[in-house]
Amino acid sequence: MSIISLLLVVVCSSHTERNLLCVWVKADGKLIVEGESLDLSKLKDMVKLWVLNPNYEDAYPEKRIIEVQYFGVAEASRVVVSVQCDRETTYGFYVAVRNEIEKAYNELRDDLAKIKFGVSYNTLPEGKQRAINRIYPKRISEAEPNWVRNKDGQLVENRSWYYWCY
Repeated sequence: MSIISLLLVVVCSSHTERNLLCVWVKADGKLIVEGESLDLSKLKDMVKLWVLNPNYEDAYPEKRIIEVQYFGVAEASRVVVSVQCDRETTYGFYVAVRNEIEKAYNELRDDLAKIKFGVSYNTLPEGKQRAINRIYPKRISEAEPNWVRNKDGQLVENRSWYYWCY
């Protein structure tokens, strides 16, 4: 493991919030998820497991109880998917990773729509879609690498980040 790999694992692991799913997109086309190597084809299922936490395990995110129109009292996921890429990561691989995360949320929302309303999520009126979105909120944090090389080739800490919730 390189020093940069070790630093990212330490930074992501040091978060005490169990609601954070750390996804590191490496320049060599590999993924590190929660400090472990993961094949891209398994990312969607990992995200779904984190969002659902079906067995209420302490290692996975918490849920909160909220009042949701059409559902009444419901459990809502509190997970935040934190995506961090190496500077040299190709755009194509980054897009493939984002697509797997999007697919996970799309499947969860579609499954809930079919169970509750008998139709797919995309055919629901906006109000019912918003209700499902409250139960499975899509929170994705995209961070630039924590350690980057400056123009002199030295590793320096980078503290900028971006966050979306929709």
